[in-house]
Amino acid sequence: MTGEKDRYKTHEQLWKLEDGELSTPKHDEMVLQLMNPRIALNLLKIIGYDEKCWLSEIVNMYPKNYEHVYGRSSGYPVNYGSECCPDIKKEFDLFLQSAHSSLHGLGEEIFKEFLIKGYDPRIEIGCEVPIHSGQNKFIIGYLDIRYNVGALYKSFPIEPNELYEFHDDWYKSSESGIITVIPRGKLEVVNPSLSYDVSDIVINIEVKPKIKSFGETLRQINTYRACVKGTFVIYSPDTRFKAAFESQGVKFITPSDLGIKM
Repeated sequence: MTGEKDRYKTHEQLWKLEDGELSTPKHDEMVLQLMNPRIALNLLKIIGYDEKCWLSEIVNMYPKNYEHVYGRSSGYPVNYGSECCPDIKKEFDLFLQSAHSSLHGLGEEIFKEFLIKGYDPRIEIGCEVPIHSGQNKFIIGYLDIRYNVGALYKSFPIEPNELYEFHDDWYKSSESGIITVIPRGKLEVVNPSLSYDVSDIVINIEVKPKIKSFGETLRQINTYRACVKGTFVIYSPDTRFKAAFESQGVKFITPSDLGIKM
C-alpha cells in the first residue's frame, strides 16, 4: 500500500496540479466571477463571439404532401430521375425552382424577425470539472471553469400555404394527371464567429490569482489539452507571461478585460 500511495503522490507532483492557490479567497472570488452568465458572455465576446454574425440559408426539402386531383394519394413520383421518365424529372425540377422562390421570401421574413429579437448563445457553466486520463479514467486534475456553448445554430421549418401543379405523366390516363404539390423547406441560421464546430464548443478556463511559474502552468494546461478538447483560457490579473501563453495557443484574459476591478 505504501508504494501505491507514493505513486499517486508522485503523479500529482509530476503534473504540478496543486499550485497553492486553490484554497485562497481570491481564487474563489475569481471562479465565482466566471460563473456569472453575463460575465461568461463577455468572455466569449473577447474570444471572438460576434452576436451580429448570423448567416442564413434556405434549404429545399421534398414536398410535405401532394394529392392527385381525382382523390388518389400518391407518394414521391415513381422512379423519379430514372431514364424512363425524363418528363417527370423536368416537371419536378421546375416545381422545385418555383418552390424555392416561395420559400425564399418567407425565409427572409423569418430571418429578419430572428435578428430583431437577438439571440445570445446558451452557456452551460461547470465548476471544478474532473479531467480523466487513460482507459482506467484516472482523474489527473480539475478544470476551474468549463463553458459548453450551444445555440449557435438554429433551424426553422418553412411551409408556405401555396400549391403548385405537378403534371404527373407517369400516371397518364384519359384525364389530365395533375398533382397539387405543397412545398416544404427550412431556414438554417448559424453563427460561425467562434470558428468552432457549432454543435460542440468548449471553453476551458484556468483561474490563476498569481502565476508562480510559466513552465509549470503551461505544463498543467498541456497535460489537460492531451485529455480534453476545447479552447484553453487563463484568467488572471498577473500579466507577466501573457504574450508567452498566447504564443502557445492559450488565450489570456484579465478581470479588467471583463470590466471587473480587483
